[in-house]
Amino acid sequence: MATPKLGAWLVIVPLAIGLVVFAALHPQKSPMPSGADPADWRGRTAQGLAATATINGRWLDGVSVEVRLRCDGGAKPETFVWSPSPDLYAQNGDEVTADEAPQQLEATDGWRRSFEGELQMVVGDRPHGTASVRLTWVRGETQVLCRSGPVAFSLRRDAT
Repeated sequence: MATPKLGAWLVIVPLAIGLVVFAALHPQKSPMPSGADPADWRGRTAQGLAATATINGRWLDGVSVEVRLRCDGGAKPETFVWSPSPDLYAQNGDEVTADEAPQQLEATDGWRRSFEGELQMVVGDRPHGTASVRLTWVRGETQVLCRSGPVAFSLRRDAT
């Protein structure tokens, strides 16, 4: 009679150990990220334009900054909303940077456009930073360069 109990133990114990090892190696992903719930932050740039971010605990999930560009040759100033891809974020503690290399944008009325941007930001209790955007318009031999320069912004938690 002792043999069936021993056989059950020989099956149950390795199975239980296997399940524990599997669970340790394949943790379930929670639908919500760990840490504090993501929070929306809103604010203004030094130019009086909108800036927003979603921060999860101390991690930047997304940021969008509107900047006013000054253009060469007396061209009409432009506003540009930049939302760098999270793939560009380099975060070290509370400090976040994002550098978007020059890229071609959709052409308008025969003008080709290229764009590049740079973000330096600090997340935490009082998120703030600077964004710099450069937009170049080209048609034939004519080139118009529009730049924001570093534009400071600060954010506060959105009231929900």
